[in-house]
Amino acid sequence: MKTGTLFQLTVLLTIFSTASANKMSPEKSDELRIGDSRINLAFITPYTARFELTRIDADGRRQANGEWTDHVDFREQGGVRLLRREVARSSSGGIEDLRQVHLVDATSLAPKVTDQRGESGSISHLDFSGPKVVATILQSSESVTLQVPLEF
Repeated sequence: MKTGTLFQLTVLLTIFSTASANKMSPEKSDELRIGDSRINLAFITPYTARFELTRIDADGRRQANGEWTDHVDFREQGGVRLLRREVARSSSGGIEDLRQVHLVDATSLAPKVTDQRGESGSISHLDFSGPKVVATILQSSESVTLQVPLEF
């Protein structure tokens, strides 16, 4: 191991151990939790963005590698204002290999629903209900749907 790497590792370990030893009590902590009144997404406005992805090889050669889109808007559901974010990635051939839709409470950032579709046809749906999350997963168009309750 090089001396510089060892020094960096030592500094990082020192920082982490000092931070752990000096951990503040929850009452004095600056840690944000879901539903914290200090969180407010009122400043976020709806937007749509599109990014072109470029692969740069070791020899400096550039090649188009698809695109990434990002869209944010707001919805009202059951009297609750939700932020909806949808992102998608497509290959240079135009084939979509990832799409995610996230719904979160627009005030507290508490997650409500996450849906994801992958290139292989897999679909996952996460439904957040307090400390319980129900994950519904479809591995491919031929497989069975699994419902897995997760508790935190």
